[in-house]
Amino acid sequence: MGIEENKAIIKRFWEECNKGNYDVIDELCADNFVNYRINGTTMDKAGYKRLFQAISQASPDTQATIGEMVGEGDLVAFYFILAGTNTGEIAGNPPTGKRFSMMESYFARFKGGKIIEFRNFQAQRKDEE
Repeated sequence: MGIEENKAIIKRFWEECNKGNYDVIDELCADNFVNYRINGTTMDKAGYKRLFQAISQASPDTQATIGEMVGEGDLVAFYFILAGTNTGEIAGNPPTGKRFSMMESYFARFKGGKIIEFRNFQAQRKDEE
């Protein structure tokens, strides 16, 4: 697959996640998928799916908006802005009731038409005052 096809996979991934269709993770990510998180931890497909479900429960109105994408070889670099309202507990933290926005930057690596890794290399969060 080429760069434009890989970009289309990224776009579809986030569009489906915005709809709450987290089964897209199983469809578009390889069995050996790894998410390398900004905090140095890793997550497999099942863990990534659980993360999306937890975010959705804590902030049901959360949406990701994809920004620019640049591709070369088997990599696509992209960023998205995640925004929503924290109305439920997440990671042991009580709900704030406040809107938040967060920009994250990633590299996605592809093999055989599937995402084999996401590498998060930047995250910035802003909460309403």
